[in-house]
Amino acid sequence: MVHRRGVRSLERRPQAGSGAALTPAADCLACRHRSLSRIVLCASAPVSAVWRERLGTFASAVDTGDAVRLYAPLHPNREAPDAVKQRRTLVNRNVAAVALATTAVGIGVLTGRVVGRTQGELSGFRSPEAERRYIQAYELVLAQWPVPYEELTIPTSFGDTQVVASGDTDAQPLVLLHATGTSSTGWLLNIGRLSSRHRVFAVDIIGEAGKSKQTRLLRDRRDCVQWLASVLDGLGLRRTHVAGWSFGGWTALAFTIDEPQRVDKTVLLAPFGSLAPYAPAVLIFLKIGPYLPMGPPGSLALRMMSPGYQFDENFARQFILGGRYFKAADPRVSVFPKPFTEKELRSIGGPVQLMVGGGESTFDPHRAVNQAQRCIPDLHAQLVPDVGHMIAMEAADLVNDRMLRFLSD
Repeated sequence: MVHRRGVRSLERRPQAGSGAALTPAADCLACRHRSLSRIVLCASAPVSAVWRERLGTFASAVDTGDAVRLYAPLHPNREAPDAVKQRRTLVNRNVAAVALATTAVGIGVLTGRVVGRTQGELSGFRSPEAERRYIQAYELVLAQWPVPYEELTIPTSFGDTQVVASGDTDAQPLVLLHATGTSSTGWLLNIGRLSSRHRVFAVDIIGEAGKSKQTRLLRDRRDCVQWLASVLDGLGLRRTHVAGWSFGGWTALAFTIDEPQRVDKTVLLAPFGSLAPYAPAVLIFLKIGPYLPMGPPGSLALRMMSPGYQFDENFARQFILGGRYFKAADPRVSVFPKPFTEKELRSIGGPVQLMVGGGESTFDPHRAVNQAQRCIPDLHAQLVPDVGHMIAMEAADLVNDRMLRFLSD
């Protein structure tokens, strides 16, 4: 293994005066503390602070999880802790995010096209042909909708909003707010189960790739709440369940906090920018993305967020075309989510369900869940192992079951 060869080379060349040679030993810090997250390899005691810091840096830079595999020959009966596996996944995905952001910036710089915006502040497709291609892909996914549906257009002061409605018109309403880049079709794997018990309204968030048409900028959280309130008014919903995924989760949580009288229960799936800070690479990419000549490489973004998951072919194409052809609103003047304060979270009076993947890469999943558990009074939280940011697809069956159980209790 490459990483193991690298460690052996360190064993052959210990720094003079380090206070220890890198040799296997039974009295191992990793074993004593039951954590392999900062140790690459056992070392003879006493181990100097110099070597401890060097090993910790090496472990983080290469791959935290590989420390476990390097360690296995010395301790064949020791299993890798779940937390280490999850940190390994997080490190890998953040490295991929850095690479994605760096590549995009590099392309823009080399082509001389990282420039000031010339098409205004609002979001929209880059050309009529770009919109035609995207909508064609959108329709292909909608053709796979497993239940009957109708498309509604709701006028608001921020633009016409597209809503895909499914389920019995007399059933309890449920509003779905999608993840960035997915549109309402991102709920393809959830709509069948959810609409079996609810009248489901899958909304194309204004300012996102989809069929909604933005005519006025969403400048801040207040505008987002006002827009969603207008959509509910247009649908004739005085009160409803609200479920949001990623940026949709942030929007759902903002609405729950600011308009509590209109929300029965709230479901949050990997709520981005809500409970924990952005991963640095993701923050960089969100800030520079709208200034690049082309949108983010969609296929790479999907692999980064959910490595190993096989997306529906039509959905993946729609997602990729959205990144390529849709221009996001200018982030200097439009809404940019930030985590809610403890006071705001403590003010939530209704039940909240939170589901976050253990392999989440856009924020620290453990920090987010811990923050929610500390602050949200009536919380039902679950950290789902080995699942990334696209949780509504990766763990669709689990998400559907847990949502229906939570909403019916």
